[in-house]
Amino acid sequence: MTAFRKEPSGTTITMRLSVAAKRRLEQAAAVQGRSVSALVLEAADARAADILLDRTVFKLSDEAMDAFLEMLDNPPPPNEKLRAAFAKKPIWQ
Repeated sequence: MTAFRKEPSGTTITMRLSVAAKRRLEQAAAVQGRSVSALVLEAADARAADILLDRTVFKLSDEAMDAFLEMLDNPPPPNEKLRAAFAKKPIWQ
């Protein structure tokens, strides 16, 4: 779960949603002992951050790009920790 820092209120967002969606949000907020606003704000803010981070551009110097590509083209051989990780059964199986 993303850590959420409460900031002072400064503006509002109004939205329309189905009765079922509102009930579900109210139920989820009640289970956590929070307001619907806090629940929705945390979820929406975390999703927005994920969307923006997924589209972040990193700029590298020519030398740094060459070093990065070299590491991709010629990775080091697997070590014991990597072999052990691949030997474990994945949690989704």
